[in-house]
Amino acid sequence: MDIDKLHKAFSQSKGVCTDTRSLKEEQMFFALKGNNFDGNKYVKKALEQGAMYAVSDDKSVASTEQNIFYVNSVLETLQELANFHRNQLDSIIIAITGTNGKTTTKELLYATLSQKYKVQKTTGNLNNHIGVPLTLLSIKDDSEFAIVEMGANKRGDIKELSDIAEPDFGIITNIGKAHLEGFGSVETIVKTKGELYDFLSKNGGLAFVNAKDSKLIKRLPVGLEVILYNKTNYSTAKSEAGLLKIEMGNSDKQEWITTQLFGDFNLANVVVGLEVAEYFDVPLEKRKKAIEDYTPDLMRSQVSKVDDTVFYIDAYNANPSSMALGIANFMELEGNKTMILGDMKELGDEELSYHDAILADVPNDYDGELILIGEIFNTTKGKTDAQKFKTTAEFIEAYDLSKLKNRLVFLKGSRSIGLERIVSAFKEF
Repeated sequence: MDIDKLHKAFSQSKGVCTDTRSLKEEQMFFALKGNNFDGNKYVKKALEQGAMYAVSDDKSVASTEQNIFYVNSVLETLQELANFHRNQLDSIIIAITGTNGKTTTKELLYATLSQKYKVQKTTGNLNNHIGVPLTLLSIKDDSEFAIVEMGANKRGDIKELSDIAEPDFGIITNIGKAHLEGFGSVETIVKTKGELYDFLSKNGGLAFVNAKDSKLIKRLPVGLEVILYNKTNYSTAKSEAGLLKIEMGNSDKQEWITTQLFGDFNLANVVVGLEVAEYFDVPLEKRKKAIEDYTPDLMRSQVSKVDDTVFYIDAYNANPSSMALGIANFMELEGNKTMILGDMKELGDEELSYHDAILADVPNDYDGELILIGEIFNTTKGKTDAQKFKTTAEFIEAYDLSKLKNRLVFLKGSRSIGLERIVSAFKEF
């Protein structure tokens, strides 16, 4: 396939799509294949719905229409086209990866940089081998910055995504225990996330690195240009609602930023938004405003007040690192508490021991309610006074939701557990 010819066709279209259910007229349809689907079966439908072009790796399909590009692999072509498009852009590409905080960091950095520049970012959770190419292909010619989130489930994922996106700058938020089913060990996670540093080092890029994270400091390749952030010892506090407050400024003027985020673990994420944007000359007051105005969504560090009940919702994802931090922060709040923990997924053969360890993180003097939801938590032996439910639906049906009134409620679990449904059920109660 002549990638230049394909890119010219792409430039005439109104973007790319991989699902006919969300296809818009004059888009370019990529017929991707998966374990349980074959996009080639939907090429005709895509064209009937108004697709300008389609890309297929099925000869029998490609030979039926003139505006179908035949390729050896649709996925590889999507990635090649994305890389080609990236190299036509003048945008500065900032890549973000890490075990925890990728999305929050991306959103905060987007908020601060947007105070001065035209910025695009990864939307939703498009951070894998398909999502990153789609993100790159969505970048407009006039964008000055593009913030690209990169996720990984196994060794080599970040190298692959870096080769496609060719970032100018990179940020690894942290390294912890997650997706151990694919990685096998924390050491492999360190090597994989560090593939971003390796790319930047080989290609003259620059990394923003948390000065207080020894794992990241040790992983830095020789010769990589580095800007250390978080060197300052920021003072933190909590608002009445338990939201994170940060003292910032300079020697002449100190002031507090009241974020809309729950948890001290978000300090490093906020600092990226503040200090990286400072590197790119965004004025202090504009950075401050951007951080204070940012409201989290997608169930990440959200705070939702329903009458006199306050829900602290961090239920988009969960791993041992993030759950331990969340519990520690919740314990610092004053009030009548209910802690609802859901299973952590993709932890491999040692999943039960990780769940037992989490229960050990709940202090013995915790006098609030402890509720565990999920098949794995149901097999744990710690905290025998905890109430256990196999599913969120079972909890909503069996539990007296009125008991959550006038309480602080912490919700933390993997996305598949669906703990956010508890908030919806309580609102309807």
